[in-house]
Amino acid sequence: MPVRNCFSSPHTRARQTAELVCDSPVFMDSLRECDLGWFQGMRNDDIMRQHPDVYRVWREEPEHFCLEGRYPVRDAFRQAQRAWADMLSQEGHVHLVITHKSILRAMLCTAMGLPPSKFSHERGVNLSALNLTSHLQLEGVRYRVPKVSRNDGLLARG
Repeated sequence: MPVRNCFSSPHTRARQTAELVCDSPVFMDSLRECDLGWFQGMRNDDIMRQHPDVYRVWREEPEHFCLEGRYPVRDAFRQAQRAWADMLSQEGHVHLVITHKSILRAMLCTAMGLPPSKFSHERGVNLSALNLTSHLQLEGVRYRVPKVSRNDGLLARG
């Protein structure tokens, strides 16, 4: 099936990917990475060691996870619902989405009708592969990735 639209987060890495693989990406604020405050960019084992109580809530009770007076997982679910509404209002049935792990997890949960309590990777949606790039790691091989236009199929070409 041909890709009709390419939707992307406006953050740099997602934007660059979208511009590489799509002719006319649509950048949506609702696909931005979730705001995790001081959690952002920290390694899980560092958070677990330095803030064990906060980490436990993040992993075991994501719907109650509170940072700086905000509930990032609940916010992510509202953001995911906005993203779905925006994308599904567009023409076509096949859309390419380029975004970030937390908002993608929230989008998958909301698409399946799962509540924020299922946000954690231990309790909710699990993907067997995400951002799998091991096939691109051959030394001395330069890959040419064709752009996806609104009428092309998904990157199934060699």
